[in-house]
Amino acid sequence: MVSPLPTRYKLGADENDIKNNRLGLLSQQQVDALEKHIHYARAYFSEYLRHAMVFGGVVTVGVFVFLAIGLLPFPLAMVILAGMIAYLAYLSSDFNKFIHSLVIDQDAGSVRIVRGRTSKRIAGKHPLYWHLRVEVHTYRIMDEKLYRALENGELYKLYILPQSGVIIAAEHDGELGGHYHL
Repeated sequence: MVSPLPTRYKLGADENDIKNNRLGLLSQQQVDALEKHIHYARAYFSEYLRHAMVFGGVVTVGVFVFLAIGLLPFPLAMVILAGMIAYLAYLSSDFNKFIHSLVIDQDAGSVRIVRGRTSKRIAGKHPLYWHLRVEVHTYRIMDEKLYRALENGELYKLYILPQSGVIIAAEHDGELGGHYHL
């Protein structure tokens, strides 16, 4: 008996995008979309950081008030303030690193191709992207429609930005009825 032919359908890209991605390149449409994502990420980061700093200021004032009236011991106050500073430093570093890697990917214009089965079960949500596990590696997806279109346990050919690890497009690369569910 002849095995069924593999099904192929594109996710998150049109035919021109996929042709360029198969060659390891970004299409002009994808470069423009990446530019929009970078502007959105920068705007979101500045707004998120502003809210975090306001929250940090409120916590700092609250700690000093409780410290002044004797309800909070000094060592605990220092731990709370050090935690706030560490959180703001981590937040700033995480967002800046991600945005910088997107800019590098945009300038390079290259795409890496990865083939594997996907898993959303371990995935988490970052303010800017979703995590997607493919075999033993975790990648990022900024496009919600693409994230929702990918199914657990299915075999895909994924087109990934090499520096940031962002999946920009995918092709279903499995056999008909070849579902593998975790």
